[in-house]
Amino acid sequence: MSLLVATWTGAIAAIGLLAGAGITAWYARKAFREQAEQVKILRQQADRDIDQRRRDQATRVFAWTEQRPFDDDPADPRAAACVRNTSQQPVYDVRVGWGTSGQQRWPVLLPGGERVIPGAGSSVADGTSAVWAEFRDAQGIRWRTISAGELDPM
Repeated sequence: MSLLVATWTGAIAAIGLLAGAGITAWYARKAFREQAEQVKILRQQADRDIDQRRRDQATRVFAWTEQRPFDDDPADPRAAACVRNTSQQPVYDVRVGWGTSGQQRWPVLLPGGERVIPGAGSSVADGTSAVWAEFRDAQGIRWRTISAGELDPM
């Protein structure tokens, strides 16, 4: 009788351990899935942060059109293509133009610096052609920004 009781006790204990192992495995798998989802979210946030830091300086360089005196004659305002660097670092290899043609180049545009191309023409004045600026930021990434507010890496 005692051998029978011992066998049944061992069998019941083994079944209990097997059930416990199954439940533990289920919880472990559930925890792994949740953690994998959290890691995915953290990776997406990190990618967004990296992209934002990468774009930070470039978002501070602006190209636009405005009326400026032509040849320093206040009586003769004309459309001018303008670019300004409001970042804390210089931008390099600056090229400004409108439509499909580049009009001016400068090796550097310092922080707070502005360049103007007077007499940009009627296509710029009426908005037919957008003013654009291409430049290289302090990290060496080339960018193109246009007066319509678009900013793209090149």
